[in-house]
Amino acid sequence: MQCSFAEIEFDRRPKTTKRQQFLVETEAVIPWVRLLGTDIAVLQARKALYEAAKAMRPERWRGSTRNWDRPASVWLNPAGKPDLKLKLAS
Repeated sequence: MQCSFAEIEFDRRPKTTKRQQFLVETEAVIPWVRLLGTDIAVLQARKALYEAAKAMRPERWRGSTRNWDRPASVWLNPAGKPDLKLKLAS
């Protein structure tokens, strides 16, 4: 069976790797995004995306989507989790 031009174009486009997807998702809420005030827009967009996905294929969803409310605080190193370097140096 012969491929169409559209199929060839689709096959040649760059594929999104799991690492790229992970890096995109980690940009959800980080301290400097919160400082800039863009975290609210990011969270609202994610909530809309998940709700749309759930509406399209409800059989794939067991319960509600994630809680996309703005967290009270955002930390790079949360309290109670000592930095590995400090633990090794002790």
